[in-house]
Amino acid sequence: MLLRREDEARRLLDEAITRHPDNATLIANLGLLEARLGDHEAAIASLRRAAGLDPSIAGVWKALAASLLEVGRRREAEGAARRALRLAPG
Repeated sequence: MLLRREDEARRLLDEAITRHPDNATLIANLGLLEARLGDHEAAIASLRRAAGLDPSIAGVWKALAASLLEVGRRREAEGAARRALRLAPG
């Protein structure tokens, strides 16, 4: 049941992103879904795209750091985590 919901969420996000390709929030949500599904490389690509569109969203940098850690890219993860902390200290 949960996988069907995630598939539906993916479909809806893809449709929304097609209509609004520069919407950082939609793209970030896609990255979060990809990370939840364990596809961290796809999540990294989506979250980097979202960060490029709106670098002020601390949650994007935090999620990016987490996915980078999952694939063993510690140095990059540290940079993303520092960025998140600068945007939202504490």
